[in-house]
Amino acid sequence: MALVWRLIKTEMRKHLGSVTIRFLLTALVAASPYAFSFLGKWAVDEALQVSGPPKPKAVVEEQVQQARAVDVPVAVEWKAKTTEQKLRLLGIFFAASIGIHLLVTALSALSELLNSRVVQHMTCDLREGLHDKLQRLDAAVFGKEQIGQWMTRVMDDTAGIPGNLNNLVVNLTTQLMMLVLG
Repeated sequence: MALVWRLIKTEMRKHLGSVTIRFLLTALVAASPYAFSFLGKWAVDEALQVSGPPKPKAVVEEQVQQARAVDVPVAVEWKAKTTEQKLRLLGIFFAASIGIHLLVTALSALSELLNSRVVQHMTCDLREGLHDKLQRLDAAVFGKEQIGQWMTRVMDDTAGIPGNLNNLVVNLTTQLMMLVLG
């Protein structure tokens, strides 16, 4: 575990700007289901008006008179929208849904592009550091194992660590956003 924290402190610090941007992009993408939920609520409440039919005008006027008699603020009267207004609101709903979906797709693609860049740079940095460390070792160390095993360890281990660290950032961000917004 100490190795993981040391890698996070040294390697992630070098790429802090990119990791921070990726963190923010991931947070926005993780919050997108809540935007769709809010948009759906708006469509049902405003465009479809599922709350029921309007009250007869006489009942509404009587309620307004009763509210004024006891000095209660009068609530906004529910008015039926015309079919054209409802269709326009549904059009806005579908356009907003498509817009949000396209925005989330673009943010996800940008996040993955940034992830690839950070992972490649971190892998390169790790390999350079490991190469320098191996250069300082005594030659007798290399006689105990085959060179192919050393190469496999260097190539595979240095390729896996940055990807796992970046996935940790993404998963942690997603879970935190779900916890905060949920």
